[in-house]
Amino acid sequence: MKRQALVTGRIGTFAPGGVPETVTAVERAEHVWVIRIWGDALNNEAMRRYREEQQQGIASARSESVSTILDSFDFGSLWGQGPQFVLQFTAVVTIIFAVLALAILQQMSNEQSGTILAAIAGYVLGHASTKTRPGSQ
Repeated sequence: MKRQALVTGRIGTFAPGGVPETVTAVERAEHVWVIRIWGDALNNEAMRRYREEQQQGIASARSESVSTILDSFDFGSLWGQGPQFVLQFTAVVTIIFAVLALAILQQMSNEQSGTILAAIAGYVLGHASTKTRPGSQ
C-alpha cells in the first residue's frame, strides 16, 4: 500500500476482523502509519471543534447572565437618589461591619451591639416608610 491512502481515504483491504497473515511487515508498518495519521487528524479536528464550541458557550453564558441579571434588577428604587443615597448606604454598611467586628472580637457587649443594630434598623425602616407615604418626597 502506498501513501495514497491519505488521498483516497482508504486504509487498505484488511477485513474488520484483523490483518491477514500474508501481509508483510512493511505493509503492516505502513498501515499503522496511516492509521496514526488519520487518528491524529481526527483528534486535532475534534479538539478544534471542542475549543470552538467551548468559546461559543462561554460567550453565550456571559451575555445571557449579564442580560438576565440586569433585566431582573429593579433600578426604580435608585433613580433620583444621587450622592445622598450613596453616602447613607456606605455609612450604614460601614457601621454594621464595625459593630459586628467589635462584637466578634468581644470589644463590645451583646447589649451594646444589639442596641446599635436596632437603631440602624429603625433608621433604615423609618426612612423607607417616610419615602413611601403619599405626599412625601
